Amino acid sequence: MSFGLKNTGATYQRLVNNMFREQIGKNMEVYIDDMMVKSQKKENHKQDLQDCFGILKYFGMKLNPTKSTFGVRGGKFLGFMISQRGIEANPEKIKAILEMKPPRTIQEEAFEKLKEYLASPPLLTNPKDEETLYLYLATSQGAISAVLTREEGRDHQHVYYVSKTLQGAEEKYPPIEKLAFALVVTARRLRPYFQSHPIVVLTNHSLKRVLAEPNISGRMVKWAVELSEYGIEYHPRPAIKAQVLVDFVVEMTAEEGEHKQQWWKLFVDGSSTLQGSGAGVLLETPQGDKIQYALRFSFDASNNEAEYEALLAGGS
Repeated sequence: MSFGLKNTGATYQRLVNNMFREQIGKNMEVYIDDMMVKSQKKENHKQDLQDCFGILKYFGMKLNPTKSTFGVRGGKFLGFMISQRGIEANPEKIKAILEMKPPRTIQEEAFEKLKEYLASPPLLTNPKDEETLYLYLATSQGAISAVLTREEGRDHQHVYYVSKTLQGAEEKYPPIEKLAFALVVTARRLRPYFQSHPIVVLTNHSLKRVLAEPNISGRMVKWAVELSEYGIEYHPRPAIKAQVLVDFVVEMTAEEGEHKQQWWKLFVDGSSTLQGSGAGVLLETPQGDKIQYALRFSFDASNNEAEYEALLAGGS
C-alpha cells in the first residue's frame, strides 16, 4: 500500500499491532513506522532486540540504520522524552511555561516556584498493571482540560495531561456538557489507560446522573454510549492540589487558543449622471460603530468605475 492514500496510516498501524501483539506493552511500543524496544533490565535488552528482529525478518521488513539508535538510556519518542525514570518534560513543550511573564505583584516568587514545578521532570509517572487511576476535570469558557493521576500513599502522582481549546459551537455548550465533553475527549486520547485500568472521575457535579438521564440531548446520548464501555466510576472530589493544577492548565489553554479574527465591514456604492459622478463609503467596526463619508469625482466615470473608486478609497 502506498503512503499517499488517506487510510494508509490506520492500515499500517493495524499491521504492526498484529505483528508485535505479544510485545506491545511488554517490551515494545509501536506507532506506524516508529518503534521502541524497552527493557527493565540491561541483561534482558539483547533478547528483547532479538525478538523484535526475528519478527521483522519473518514478515520481510527492514530497518533504516541511519534512523536507528541502540543501547540508549533515553531519548525522544513521538514527541515525548522517554527515560528509565518514565516520561519526562520535553523542553520544547514546556518552553511556553518557562517564558510566561510573571505577575508584577508580591506573588511573583510563588509564581516562579509554580513554573519550576510544572517544568521539572519527571512530570509523568507510569501506572502499575490494573491500578486504579483518578481523573480530574476542569472547564472554562474557551477550553477544557484533565489530569490523570495515580495514588501513591497520600499523594496523587500525575500520569497524563489533556487539554483542548473549544471551537465554534463547543464554546456554547452548557457547563455540564462541557464537563462531559472533557471526559469524552480524555477517554479518546487516553483509550489504552481507560481500557486497562479502573477509572474514577473525581467531580462534585452530577455528571453520572446527567449521563444516565433518558431525555438528554442527542450528543450527550452519543457520549454516554461511548463512555459506557469503560465502566467509569464517579466519586466526590476532595480538595487536592491536582485539581488546582488542572484548573491552571485549562486557564492557560484558553489564553493560548487561537484568537478569533474580528472583521471590519466595508459597504460602497457609486453613481454616475450627466451632472457628475460620486460614491458613498460605509465602514462598520466589529463593535458595530459606523463611519461614513461621500466622495465627488472631478472626472467622468461610469457607475462601475465610481464603485471601484469608492472601494479603493474605503480600503486606504
